[in-house]
Amino acid sequence: TAKANIIFVNIDWKRSRHNSLASTRKNLTKLAKTTSSIVTKMKPAVICCCEAGTANAPMTTEEMSEIADAMRTAWETAATERPATERPAISFLFEDDAPYLTIWDDNLCKCKHGRILKNVYHVPGRQRTAQAFLCTFPGESDEKGIDVFNVHAPSGSPMLTDAQRSQLIQNLLQSSSMTRANRPIGEGRFLIGGDMNTKE
Repeated sequence: TAKANIIFVNIDWKRSRHNSLASTRKNLTKLAKTTSSIVTKMKPAVICCCEAGTANAPMTTEEMSEIADAMRTAWETAATERPATERPAISFLFEDDAPYLTIWDDNLCKCKHGRILKNVYHVPGRQRTAQAFLCTFPGESDEKGIDVFNVHAPSGSPMLTDAQRSQLIQNLLQSSSMTRANRPIGEGRFLIGGDMNTKE
């Protein structure tokens, strides 16, 4: 956006990465390095992670908390060279049973009204979701905010189709905005990101 960088990243984190204490430590270290690189090079206000777990095998609350804490510590460490008045105040948002984690600097923006949208497109016997929240910048009211959607649309078995991608986008655009009652997000300011398994 014109005011801040909102970064989307697929962290490709599966339950198998927590199979043992050693694998947990190794993968949390790798995630911390990735976070540090993003913070150093991209100067984000918000980092939206998808595939923090999978749709069929979500992470536990404790595992998600470990992931969030590793990212928070890495972000704070990467910013230690800044003046004390510019140090980040890190907050995060996730819900059980959903493969999304959003982390942000509370000094630069607010991410609020977080929710998980369910059945965003149809796959028989499978749950397909998106994370949604409102992003506002200092001094802004909710009405001036941006509706942000963090989406992971898995493809593999079954394969994701273009018709499903279209249904996903249509459903997101018609969902309720948090900027004003009875307003679809397609009529306001919005940002959709994540991993929809499309070519560039």
